[in-house]
Amino acid sequence: MKKKVTKNGSTRIYSVRNDQGIKVKKCCASCIYRGILADGSRVCNLMQIMREGKDKCPSWEMAPGHRNAGKPYGRVKSKQYLRYVLTTRELESIAIQEGRLQEIDRASIEDIREQYREQHGSEYAII
Repeated sequence: MKKKVTKNGSTRIYSVRNDQGIKVKKCCASCIYRGILADGSRVCNLMQIMREGKDKCPSWEMAPGHRNAGKPYGRVKSKQYLRYVLTTRELESIAIQEGRLQEIDRASIEDIREQYREQHGSEYAII
């Protein structure tokens, strides 16, 4: 991995290239130790402190998703499937608010995926 430093105003942005040559910014947002809380804020799972997206530290390690970016394999879920999941979850939330469903009775993602496959076929986009 090559390291490059660019100047952005008064802030230095460090970046590296993964094995496929894709440029990855060396910051909290691309770190293996990044955790996202329910409110959307970031926490460093290594040091147990709150972090900003552009923060970087000496313990930074590239997250697997960034390490694999650019590899010629993988699949993309279709928009139709993602809308199906979103609609299912929204309907469940409404039913919970109205008292017709308990939180524990929500369908698992595996169940939703199986229902989708039965009705529409594969959840993956054809590219």
